Amino acid sequence: MNEIDKVDLASQSYLSWKGSPSRRYRKKQASSGSAAFQKGNKRDPVKITSVIDDLSKSWGWKSELQVAAIISNWENLVGENVAQRTKISAVSNGIITVECTSTSWATELRRIRAEIITKILTKYPDSEIRDMKFIVTGVPSWNHGFRSVKGKGPRDTYK
Repeated sequence: MNEIDKVDLASQSYLSWKGSPSRRYRKKQASSGSAAFQKGNKRDPVKITSVIDDLSKSWGWKSELQVAAIISNWENLVGENVAQRTKISAVSNGIITVECTSTSWATELRRIRAEIITKILTKYPDSEIRDMKFIVTGVPSWNHGFRSVKGKGPRDTYK
């Protein structure tokens, strides 16, 4: 017996012991319930929103998508008046950094920070937002040059 005959004999004995491959495939297919138009079939129509939600959860995009929604819907969250004087400059580690046009706006928003965070977490529960930080852009600084000293600056002599 040559090598090819041994392989043919081995494959024939294996098929006679396990059954033909086509028969095994048909049995599994019929028993798995994947035939068309059966109730509970995976081929039933599904809404695209649920498919996108499932994909975003499985790929870990849920929180990033909700943070993006917060940034794009900032005016609806805080109102038109506040949105004209503020903008979200950064989001990192669950903290939203908001740039304000003046210190009075930053102070007022610090006062109502809890209300804004509650509104955000109500609309976007998976956003993982923990806190907000309000900064003012364009404020004069006493720190000029590379030899500036940290601290209060020229005001430290007035007690």
